[in-house]
Amino acid sequence: MQNIQKFFKKSFPYIVIVCIGLFLINPVFIEGFYPMHDDTQVVRVHQMAQALRDGQFPVRWVSDLGYGYGYPIFNFYAPLAYYIGALFVLLGYDVLLSTKIMIALPLFIAGIGMYLLAKEFWGKSGGIISAALAMCATYVAVNIFVRGAISEYYAYSFIPFVFYSIYTFYKTQTYRYVILLSLSFFAVIVSHNLTTLMLIPFFLISLAVLIGIFIRQKKNTCILFLSFAVFTAILLSAFYWLPALLEMKYTNVSSQIGGKADFRDHFVCFPQLWESQWGYGGSTPGCIDGLSFRIGKLHILLSVLAIPLLFVLKNKKQKLALGTGFFFVFVSVFFLLPHSTFIWNVTQVFAYIQYPWRFLSIASLSISFIAGSVILYSSYLPLKLRQVVVLRVVLVLSMLLFSYLLYSDLFKPQTIQNVRSEDLTSFEHIRYKVSKISDEYMPKGFTKPMYEEDIPRQRIEIVNGDGIIRTLFEQTQNSEYEIQHSQEITVRANIAFFPAISLYLNNKKIPFIPTSEGLLFTIQPTPDNTSIVKIVFEQTIVEKLGNALSIIGIVGLLAGIIYARKTKQL
Repeated sequence: MQNIQKFFKKSFPYIVIVCIGLFLINPVFIEGFYPMHDDTQVVRVHQMAQALRDGQFPVRWVSDLGYGYGYPIFNFYAPLAYYIGALFVLLGYDVLLSTKIMIALPLFIAGIGMYLLAKEFWGKSGGIISAALAMCATYVAVNIFVRGAISEYYAYSFIPFVFYSIYTFYKTQTYRYVILLSLSFFAVIVSHNLTTLMLIPFFLISLAVLIGIFIRQKKNTCILFLSFAVFTAILLSAFYWLPALLEMKYTNVSSQIGGKADFRDHFVCFPQLWESQWGYGGSTPGCIDGLSFRIGKLHILLSVLAIPLLFVLKNKKQKLALGTGFFFVFVSVFFLLPHSTFIWNVTQVFAYIQYPWRFLSIASLSISFIAGSVILYSSYLPLKLRQVVVLRVVLVLSMLLFSYLLYSDLFKPQTIQNVRSEDLTSFEHIRYKVSKISDEYMPKGFTKPMYEEDIPRQRIEIVNGDGIIRTLFEQTQNSEYEIQHSQEITVRANIAFFPAISLYLNNKKIPFIPTSEGLLFTIQPTPDNTSIVKIVFEQTIVEKLGNALSIIGIVGLLAGIIYARKTKQL
């Protein structure tokens, strides 16, 4: 009985987090599926799973998106969420249910991460409050049910683990938190590159403070461990970020900068942080938008209540944590307001962020962390009241109930469509409807099909001359065809040009002419009137280098674990 009570006491915070998550995410699992701005999630999971089945790893190229011409989407678009979704497909779940599970998971990850972080400073009760508010944040509901920004939502969920591992490494100076820091920062990078870009200033400030402390304490080994954690995270994620940076020039992604996505048109008006109408529309210039930019009224009220704690707290650790939280809120809010325009203009790389209100991710997490500190006011109660455990439990549960009642109404889709997995993965849906939503990584000069009937039905076709094409096999990264012909023919491979694409004729690599409609090449007649054509996605030198660096990162992390075990620092 005593063991059961002990287990329940230890597990209670996690049980609460799971219950909150289940209540909030339940609408995702309603039969059918709901529309969102980035209505590509099911197809991306499907394409990732298909590529993995075909033996491509890491997955870079998918065969059906890009209007059926193929598309190097996972070479540039952070892939972690879709690897997780595809894993459930490979385990036997249908693609729609796998996508729903993929969408649900980060809510629980964010809650657990925030609980672990906040518990270090505000105790279990404060940790539960912070976790609940991080899960209930308005911006989380916007990303799940309005924008469909699943990758950004994944990065959000891992950020608390980054700062938890930084602090716990400082506290314990054990290697297990080096591993956690490396893996959590890696997870943020491969979840969403733009969130990583926004996180870097806050991350570097935290590291600089910690390194300064270690320098004063003359703990050079700790500085090396900390540097090692960051370095290995960068190496582990190199398979993604290196090609994403160096090969973006082959795509049309630069067209996404400016125009309707010009950051100057998407700053938040200050009153919108307190009250902006909930909606399922888009972001527009001015102060009236189709979606909400509220931080959360309860979040703001609790953080205001926490301000006096900055002056009355005697515990330096808690005081520093609270001050850091307020600093992060101030900086992140500043970046989403028009007052920061001069910084956005100077920092050209910020243009890729497109929407300054993306900083709501940092602001929401920081203010949720701060809000949990209000539980510290209970320490100023009379001694007899402080010793009443039931009082603290009632306070926490009341706050959780209030949070749920206040925010749960946001966690629901606008409508539900009566669709099945087969509807969302049909030829027409993938190659036309979804391809129109996301085609920014198509090659420059590519001619987008105007109508569904313009989409090619075959991977290769003869455009000049006569012959018969027979498909030997088709995989995501490797296709082979037999062509019967008795004369010179011109063939077009309906493939989008990308440096990783190679063509082979009778096992010999051949040149081709990239055009706006595919890859053209000529085949001369052969003695037996038969030619074998292969279309192969072969990773470029940059991609292979990225893979090699990631392998070095894995080896380095394992070597560090072995070293830590031998020196009893794990």
